[in-house]
Amino acid sequence: VQADGRSLLRSGRYAAASRAFTDEARPHRSAYTVQVLVACSDETLQKTSQNVGSETWFIIPVTLKGRACHRLCWGTYPTAPEAESALRQLPEYFRAGGALPRVVPLASILP
Repeated sequence: VQADGRSLLRSGRYAAASRAFTDEARPHRSAYTVQVLVACSDETLQKTSQNVGSETWFIIPVTLKGRACHRLCWGTYPTAPEAESALRQLPEYFRAGGALPRVVPLASILP
């Protein structure tokens, strides 16, 4: 049985979680998400888990300057306006860190 992204995320297995979330997101390519930031260290993901839990956010793999990183995303929404609404309600934790969250089509960030 393949573990789901949420349980892998909780257990700190970020690379496996990122792959599982990608597989889970593929059927929803037409949806939108809020890309909060790109994390290139496990420490960033650990801090996010400690500060905001792990029920709404997920990670998608991305290579940045040759490094394996993760796009940290907040929810999936059927329409851009719904994602914009979620963007306005992001936890303060993300804004305090200087991140510049933005709404993106899910299809545009899937590897």
